[in-house]
Amino acid sequence: GGFGIVFKGELLLVYEFMANGSLDKCIYSGNKPKLVLSWEQRFKVIKDVANGLLYLPEGWGKTVVHRDIKAGNVLLDSDLNGKLGDFGMARI
Repeated sequence: GGFGIVFKGELLLVYEFMANGSLDKCIYSGNKPKLVLSWEQRFKVIKDVANGLLYLPEGWGKTVVHRDIKAGNVLLDSDLNGKLGDFGMARI
């Protein structure tokens, strides 16, 4: 996940590096995707995203509606853990 920090009076968002980019690049990447996920890996990514969605109202304590869940907003780290990103359209 990411976190906020104040640096020299500026508010900054710091995010974890997602080495494998977005899920859409693995699934819809034209002729040869750089990474091909097995069905087992895809299912794990789906569970990771579902757990993230469950965390929003339960773990954080506020109701958050993401409003833009799609493969392009699911990011994959070096271990192929799925993380939901791009909360730009979210409502609290």
